[in-house]
Amino acid sequence: QEAAPEGGSGRFGRLWSNKLYRYGVAAQFFNVAAQTCTWTYTIIYAQDVVGTSPEAAGWWLQGSLLLFLVARFVMVFVLGIVRPAVLLLIMALFGVGCCLTSILVLNIIGLIAVVCISAALSLMFPTIYGMALKGLGDDAKFGSAGLVMAILGGALIPMVQARVMDVAGSAVGFIVPAVCLALVAAYAAYDLLRTGKEAS
Repeated sequence: QEAAPEGGSGRFGRLWSNKLYRYGVAAQFFNVAAQTCTWTYTIIYAQDVVGTSPEAAGWWLQGSLLLFLVARFVMVFVLGIVRPAVLLLIMALFGVGCCLTSILVLNIIGLIAVVCISAALSLMFPTIYGMALKGLGDDAKFGSAGLVMAILGGALIPMVQARVMDVAGSAVGFIVPAVCLALVAAYAAYDLLRTGKEAS
């Protein structure tokens, strides 16, 4: 097991000096933000952009949640084959693509793309959690608290999306989860580059 990096004083200092952990907390913040933004505004997108009824919009949200559940089980299987950071990068970029599709294609295809964001989100929380705590040793229990507190992103960022939607429209608002998922992708890329340098 890797030793916790030196630097700082006490557990907080050691954790803060560990970039993989520090960036992991930020990635978890933006992951939860993207999840909350997507599920909060799926119904509004369905009604405002595609013109569905409120009842139909609700079913689209239910489909999104069901897809998240099914994809979570699928991703558990795939994680046994593919390295977590690689899969996280792929799915985060897929999520960005879905967000951009929902902005640019203002019809049923855009709505399907909104629903498919849930597939991208399905593996992120446990995967980021495991990556960020890697090698922390005795500091892992304390460090896990920071990762749990990162759910604050789900409370703050949806307000940003709401403001964007008020100004630019319901579809353009999905640029907010796109940016969040891009930052998650950057975290996965950082881990891959870091381990690549260590191996060379």
